[in-house]
Amino acid sequence: MPGPDPAPGPGATVVGASTEVGPAPDEDGATPGEARSPPAAPPVVSSEAQLAEDLARRAWSIEALLAGHLGPEIDTGALLDLDLTRSDLDAAALLERLAQPPRARRRVRRWRPARRAPAALSSPANLAEARIRLVDAVSHWLLVPEAHRAAALQYQAERVAASQREQVVRGGLLTRWRALTTGTEQLRALLEGRLEPAAEPEPLLRLDLADPHELLRSIERRRRLDSTHAGGATAPRPAAAAPPEPAGAGVAEEPTADAVAAMTVEGLQAAVKRAEAAFDVQRGRLLRLTSDQRAQLVADHHARRRQLASEEAAVKAAEIQRAAEEQALAQGRANAAAKRIEEAQDAAAVAAARREAALEAARQAKSEARRIVAEDQARLLGVREAQALFEAALTERRTETTRVHDAALERSRRAEELVTDARTDGRSAEDADASYVDLRRELTTAREQLGRALRSIATGRSEAPAVGDTPADPGGDVDRQELLALYDRVTEENRRLRELERDLAWDQAASHRDDVVLLNTARLAVLEVTSARLRSDVTGFGAAGVEQVARELEQIALELRYQALSLPRYGRRLLRDFETAPVPVAWGLIQVLLAVVLLRWWRRRANGLFSVGQRRLLTGRRRSRLARIAASWLWYIDRVRKPLELLAVLWFIANTVQGLVDHDQLELLWLTASWLLVGSAIVLWIDAVATRDALRYTHVARERANLRFRSLRLVGLNVVLVGLLLSTAEVLVGRGAIYRWVITTCWVLAIPVTVVLVGWWRKHVFAALEAEKSDKFAHWVLRFDAGASGFAMAALGGAYLVARGVGRWIMQRLSGLEVTRRLMAYLFRREVAKQAVATGGADRLQPLDGELRERLLESSSRDILPPTLNKAIDQVMAVTATTGTTIVAIVGERGMGKTSVLRRLAERSTVAAVRVECPAGGYPQLVGALTEALSAPRRDEASLISTLSAGEPTVVCLDDVQRLVRPVIGGLRGIDALGELARQAGPHVSWVFSMGAPAWQYVQRARGDRLFFDHVCRLRPWSEEDIAALLRQRSRIAGIEPSFEGLVVPRRYDAQAAAPDLDRGEQGFYRILWDYADGNPRVACLFWAESLCRVHPAAGTDGGPVRAVVRLFKEPSAAELDALAMPIRFVLRSLIQLEVATVADLIEAARLTPAEAADAIRYTVAHGYVECRDNVYAVSWPWYRAVTNMLRRQHLLAS
Repeated sequence: MPGPDPAPGPGATVVGASTEVGPAPDEDGATPGEARSPPAAPPVVSSEAQLAEDLARRAWSIEALLAGHLGPEIDTGALLDLDLTRSDLDAAALLERLAQPPRARRRVRRWRPARRAPAALSSPANLAEARIRLVDAVSHWLLVPEAHRAAALQYQAERVAASQREQVVRGGLLTRWRALTTGTEQLRALLEGRLEPAAEPEPLLRLDLADPHELLRSIERRRRLDSTHAGGATAPRPAAAAPPEPAGAGVAEEPTADAVAAMTVEGLQAAVKRAEAAFDVQRGRLLRLTSDQRAQLVADHHARRRQLASEEAAVKAAEIQRAAEEQALAQGRANAAAKRIEEAQDAAAVAAARREAALEAARQAKSEARRIVAEDQARLLGVREAQALFEAALTERRTETTRVHDAALERSRRAEELVTDARTDGRSAEDADASYVDLRRELTTAREQLGRALRSIATGRSEAPAVGDTPADPGGDVDRQELLALYDRVTEENRRLRELERDLAWDQAASHRDDVVLLNTARLAVLEVTSARLRSDVTGFGAAGVEQVARELEQIALELRYQALSLPRYGRRLLRDFETAPVPVAWGLIQVLLAVVLLRWWRRRANGLFSVGQRRLLTGRRRSRLARIAASWLWYIDRVRKPLELLAVLWFIANTVQGLVDHDQLELLWLTASWLLVGSAIVLWIDAVATRDALRYTHVARERANLRFRSLRLVGLNVVLVGLLLSTAEVLVGRGAIYRWVITTCWVLAIPVTVVLVGWWRKHVFAALEAEKSDKFAHWVLRFDAGASGFAMAALGGAYLVARGVGRWIMQRLSGLEVTRRLMAYLFRREVAKQAVATGGADRLQPLDGELRERLLESSSRDILPPTLNKAIDQVMAVTATTGTTIVAIVGERGMGKTSVLRRLAERSTVAAVRVECPAGGYPQLVGALTEALSAPRRDEASLISTLSAGEPTVVCLDDVQRLVRPVIGGLRGIDALGELARQAGPHVSWVFSMGAPAWQYVQRARGDRLFFDHVCRLRPWSEEDIAALLRQRSRIAGIEPSFEGLVVPRRYDAQAAAPDLDRGEQGFYRILWDYADGNPRVACLFWAESLCRVHPAAGTDGGPVRAVVRLFKEPSAAELDALAMPIRFVLRSLIQLEVATVADLIEAARLTPAEAADAIRYTVAHGYVECRDNVYAVSWPWYRAVTNMLRRQHLLAS
């Protein structure tokens, strides 16, 4: 037997003597008996190679049958039925193989399925090799014992039977899942009042107790139902309201039907279980309704069905009525036109009869004068006959125009239906292709009709019958009154027919133009659903594409010609409107003139107004950040305002004259003006941004500034040109071939633009790169600045400089965000750490001595306080200045400046102020400290209260009040006693407490709304700028001159890439300290001291500043803290909450045994996490930030 391979083999389908076998088995393993053979199609042996493949597959299938891995869909009878009349099997070779003496085999008592299928099927080299494989497989089958063959066939039959049973089970489970899913959705829809009107609700309300799957027959499902709806069954509900769906019901997303159909039996069973659970939820909601409520649901559903049927009937009736009205209207128009034609023909017949009579009278005239008059009368009657026939022809032309327009509307509607069907029903693209060809042909006809109409209008020639000259006076006493009256009537009719002809020509042109627009829109819509080949031909650059572009250009020319011919007509209409109703036209003209005058007035005064506004914002008394931002915006607006002002005036004029002039006349003008002016504004804005950035960091020559503006204007002009072409094409002919051509070929404009720009900027690019020689890319580009490659290198260098400038501008805008600053600080820190490893030289550096460190860390009244702390002091002073007892809390993290705030508050207070630090030990010790500070006669609470009550207005500043708070049961007695003391001290005493943030959170959670503070001032983390200012001041006071040499921040990490390396290194290092300290000034000062090193021997002279080199500090190990045991973490958390604590405090707060607390304290002190002073413990400052970060990560400390 082959070696172990758990992969099942593919099956083979045998039809007669031809065999097709599935692909070779995969190697990922499956238990024996599992078959995953793909179904095989009936084979067609069309060549020798195909016959060789079939024979090889058949041989493989016989081996798979012996191994017990043949697919259950394979017919073993057909597989083992060999037709000797065919050339499938070499019988002679088989007999020769069977005649050979059998090889020694390990005797196997009984047959078992192999652990793996035969080796993967490979294609035979030729037919002879395939026949050899088949002979080997057949001989192998015949040489095994009969019992083994029978066992293999029996095993295969069992697998086939098992597969059939599995298919039956799968079919039942799939049917069950579909029924449950459908029932769940219908039940939910019925309960929510949105069941489909076509669905019947009655089957959903029946219980089939004979069904084994019924909910009420399953104990498990009844229990699950009760647990799901526990507590909600007895709640009263309105009569028609369904019970609420349980929380979480229906939230899980069910798999799709295709995914369920591909599942195994186990997966189907799980899917049915989930479907049963969802169905039970909805059935439970239904069962918990009363009978009346269920009946009401059914009644509501039937009412909705009737209402929907009524609405559909009403809509259909309305459509029928509308169609009938339209048909009646069309019929009426047709009848009216036919009547007018008939009347015109009757008038022509009458005129013809009268003309014949006049001719007869001329022939019978007795004098020459009478004959001349009769002939003129006959001529005019002939003209009148022609006029009547011409009017009939005009009526027929108008009727034909209406018919053509109706046909275009109908064709557009059919095209819309075709597109909708293609997108919803997946209609074949062949129908769309045929429809597109028809639409294109009809659109060509519509364009030809529009062209003829426009040519007729342009020529101005009238087809109305000419009247001729005025009849001459023949002399004599002949009466000519009737002749002259006839001449006047014919002349007036000629004028009327000319006007009618002219109006018909314009109506025809407008109608044909609408037809062109309708059919072109329908064509583009159908084009989207046509075959890909047709779309590619129509919008491509082949013959069909060129032809389509020519058609669209013709349509554009027709549209522009129509607009041009319309201008005189609209002018005449405007004059006619002015004559009939002069007020609206005059008011519109006055508004336009006022807008122009206002624009000119503003242009003369705007420069001065913007300059004054910027100067006042920048030089005012309160030069706040908001004022600087406003001044900056004014500067930008002043740079870009001119095109925007003109655009606003044009918009006002367009909206004003829109009622006086046709909207189509203004659309193209407004489109062109908006593209040009908006493009100009964008160019000016980009130039303003670049100018401001350049003025901030560098001094740019006027030549480069002018060149930059010329370059931006060139690029902007090309962009506007492309955009204007696209917009104009979309407005005139839609997104057709011209639109696609422009989009496809617009990049060609970039080639000459790039050549021109590189020629302009070549020397400036190389000059800028010369100043960036430290950059590797700049250095590489400068190596090829001459010769033929110089042009390409100038282009690359220019693109590099532009990309870096854009990136710097983005970083400048994002640098105000804390997330961005922290990311930049991380990048700075990583780069500085690399430089420290690369440079070395630590043996020459020595840390600062103790005196210098104390100067750096010592807080004094000269320290710079950030605006946030000064604002907090002002708020506290405002609260304490009110009459009556006030209690204010200043809350902040340890080291955040609470003590400095109390010190400044005591210094600025206008009344007597006393500042006391809360000692460790609790409330009694605080009372003693207060009595000592206030010189009370006794050291008890009563004496303290009497001293405060009898004294002058006083502000009592208590520092470190968090020492009165203990995170244990009864740990707030001290703070409660302090609050009672404040209430009893009298109305002229104000109290200001400073408290650590962890203790405040504990008090806030414990007391909630019962807090007694009048005002709470929370100290926020210091900003990066405030930290940097504090460190500079502390260094200056301590007499230290820090040197940032060697700290080179890469320009790609800094927004101020134009700044000197030393300035960027200083700013970057301050950012590192701010990020690590998380805005805590005490932590920042500590690690600032750790970062300063004196060069050995000590630099500096006596009496001068000490020169110290800045190197990256070593951070405490976060991984070391994360590996601490839980008791140690509890001790550290207690110390953070208490700030200072004794061993007894830690045992009580951390809830540890004395032994556990002693071991934890010993360990933390030994590793430097905790420091001990006078048997009082506190977290050491070097590890403070690392410990708080670890506790927050472990969710042991609130943020």
